[in-house]
Amino acid sequence: MIKCVNKIHDFCIFQNFTKSSLLSDFSKYNLFYGWNGSGKSTFSRLLQYVEKKSIPDEHLDAKFEIELVDKQKLINGPSFSNNSLKLNVFNKYFVAENINFEEQGAKSILLVSKERIEEKAKLKDLNLEKKNLVDRLLNAENKVREGRKTNEKFLSDIARGIKNSFKVIDTKDTYYFNYDRTKLSALIDLHRQRINATSVLTDAELSKVIMAVKPEVKEIVPLNFELPSIEKLVEFEARLNAVVQTNIVANQIEQLVKDEQLNKWVEEGLKLHAKKENGVCAFCGNSLSKERINTLNEHFSADYVSLKTKVTDGLNFIENIKQGFHFSVPLEDHLYDEYKEEYKGVIGELKKALEEVDSKLKYWSDTMSIKLGNPFEILSLETNNTTSVLATFNNSVNKLILVLKSCNSKTENYSKILKESQQKLELHYVSEALSNNEYFNSLNEIEKFDRESIETRQKLDLANKEILELEKVLVNAVMGAEQFNENLFKFLGRNDILLEYLPDQGGYRIIRSGKKELAKHLSEGERTAIAFVYFISKLQEKEPTDLQESIIVLDDPISSFDSNHLFNAAHFIKEEFLSEKDLPSKIGQLFILTHNFNFFSLINEWFEVKDLKKVYCLKNINYNDSRAAIIEDAEYVLKQFGSEYHFIFSEIKKYNESNDKSYYHTHTIANLCRQLLESFLTFKFGRKKLDKCFDEIVGFSEIAKVRKFVNHYSHRADHGASIRGYNDNLFGETEKLVPVVLDLVKHVDSLHYNSMLARINGN
Repeated sequence: MIKCVNKIHDFCIFQNFTKSSLLSDFSKYNLFYGWNGSGKSTFSRLLQYVEKKSIPDEHLDAKFEIELVDKQKLINGPSFSNNSLKLNVFNKYFVAENINFEEQGAKSILLVSKERIEEKAKLKDLNLEKKNLVDRLLNAENKVREGRKTNEKFLSDIARGIKNSFKVIDTKDTYYFNYDRTKLSALIDLHRQRINATSVLTDAELSKVIMAVKPEVKEIVPLNFELPSIEKLVEFEARLNAVVQTNIVANQIEQLVKDEQLNKWVEEGLKLHAKKENGVCAFCGNSLSKERINTLNEHFSADYVSLKTKVTDGLNFIENIKQGFHFSVPLEDHLYDEYKEEYKGVIGELKKALEEVDSKLKYWSDTMSIKLGNPFEILSLETNNTTSVLATFNNSVNKLILVLKSCNSKTENYSKILKESQQKLELHYVSEALSNNEYFNSLNEIEKFDRESIETRQKLDLANKEILELEKVLVNAVMGAEQFNENLFKFLGRNDILLEYLPDQGGYRIIRSGKKELAKHLSEGERTAIAFVYFISKLQEKEPTDLQESIIVLDDPISSFDSNHLFNAAHFIKEEFLSEKDLPSKIGQLFILTHNFNFFSLINEWFEVKDLKKVYCLKNINYNDSRAAIIEDAEYVLKQFGSEYHFIFSEIKKYNESNDKSYYHTHTIANLCRQLLESFLTFKFGRKKLDKCFDEIVGFSEIAKVRKFVNHYSHRADHGASIRGYNDNLFGETEKLVPVVLDLVKHVDSLHYNSMLARINGN
């Protein structure tokens, strides 16, 4: 049985209800009173979810705790779906599920023939098997639902992270700018095999890909690089080496051979004197003999001149080669960000390689310059590393070309390469988030329970089929209709509406007894009565021992009946659920919720004969500027007086004396003031309309204010059902005029007023 409800949060109007220490625990018989909109239907719906062991998705975020007498606690989770409570809830949702008033029909009523003992036992076993299958099915479906909900939240968090990461990168791609769980799920389904550790990028790779997805397009970089021919340069080096190793065969003047500067001076002087042809030395003024001229010419022979020409040409060629090695490279800003780091490294290698090349060329040039200064000196070039120096340079240039080609390729195929980079980055984020495989393990669990759900549902369908076949043998349909009609007569106090069995259709229809035609245009009260009697008929299908363990919840089992119907309804409920003295209890626990004060009073009177009873009141408070439901013990006035008039008078008086003038209470009291004056004045003056009653009052100076107040700020059918949308003047008006309303009652009938004060004060 249910001991109490400790809390109901975020569940419709129960926004923040927590059981106070002043609220009594539930008893065997529990009566609730509350106006329309106070939370009765919501409370019964919660208990109906307990009955069905399932909560709709729309309320999965609700938080509640229902404590049982055995100290168990039902909360929104596994304990909820696995609860063993035997609840039977009657409310508008039960009516909608079981009665079709549009077609005037109802689901089957099972009244079993007592003679078919074996079939009855088999039916009982099948129903037990069905219950176990239903429990198993609900558990499997709950596991699937919870697993999917957990996974959906998990994927939503991952998708949100991916979306934010792409936003930080400043991508303009709307696909990633609006990235969500649906897109992530599609990726996982499409690339399941690629989601693993190999798709997780290193820090360096990740940094490069992040730069690659930035939305920018670079210009094509020119590739004006001509690699030097290693073979030709090695061949040129060999020629240079041959030149510096050349030995001139001539009549050498030893003094000039030993003195390079003197040799050069004499060589230049000989050329000048050859032009003058006067035979006089320009330096000393003496004559130059032909013998001396011939000696010098033999020293500076044709081979000598030829060698110097070769050396000079070699030096010029070396300078040209050097210029070919010193080409310009693109600025770093001309490259995409993801290539800049690699570009820096390649440029660094290229600079080092160029330094080696420059060093080699300088070595060639220096050696040739020495030979030029002293052609008679025999020299030799070191050529052992020339090929490797040139190869290193060419390799560096090739690396540079590859980087620049990659940049150009991205520009030429920008959309394709950008998309590939984005997908690579997306796959990295997903693989990283799912690296522990918990998500895929969860998918396997969901699939397992999904299979179990399908298999269990198939078994349940077979069990239901067997049950239906047995019911065809066992059910006394005529007896079911007769029992229903007898109960409906007890409830309504008349027999003009009947349930008729249709053998050819295997179902029932609702008819008017006199005309034997479909009962169309049923009143609200008749519909409620039919639905409630149907509910009672379904309870009568239970074994007595099973019913004794059941919790019955009746949410407004009556509608707009007159007093005679109210009495019949209350008496019918009493007969069904109240045990005779010294006899076993008919039910385990009873909850009755109603908005009808007269019905409340009748049930409360019945409860008075029982020791195991509790009376409660459902009220609304202001919570975060909106209505919120709470449960309280019923006040003395509500329990002790059989008139709603006493209760309304008490509420108005309490408001007048209270410091709590919240928005909700203010609007409620405005309505109550109108109800109080309507009941009091129409009875006092015998008028049907309140305005006519106001005209009868004399000697009360503030009658115009009261008239305006009850006409402008109240609506008889709305007991404070709405908070928003009313003029703020209501606050001040109500606080000022509530005492005036009470003074008006006192002015019209002071004896009545004083008697009411005495009654509500317990005198």
